[in-house]
Amino acid sequence: MEKKHILLIENDENEVEFFADALEESNLDFLCSTARNTEQAIRILKNIMPDIIFVDIRISKTAGSALSRKIKQIQSLRKVPVVMYSNMTHKKNKEKITGMESANYFHLPGNVYKMASILQYMLHLNTKN
Repeated sequence: MEKKHILLIENDENEVEFFADALEESNLDFLCSTARNTEQAIRILKNIMPDIIFVDIRISKTAGSALSRKIKQIQSLRKVPVVMYSNMTHKKNKEKITGMESANYFHLPGNVYKMASILQYMLHLNTKN
């Protein structure tokens, strides 16, 4: 059985490590690729078909919501779930993704165990089969 694949779009090294630690803690069997910016994400998406994409809503040079819309314009990626997140609690973050096709949102917790639970939930919810 082929492993499911996550694409993490995140430019902050600490958050990439936090995500990796939480994924390991979750005991989920997923491959994870990381893009540090929009351009790198688009290049990666030309070579892989992830089962789910996690995007920092505050990715550098562009808003994560704009990147998510750009991803959804690619025909082959339209059905791939996009999950937006932020480490900042802000009502406008959730408003930015309102109405976006297949986008979920969560606030990045400060605890790796809580993050592992969120990943388990999001991956179960968005990657059936």
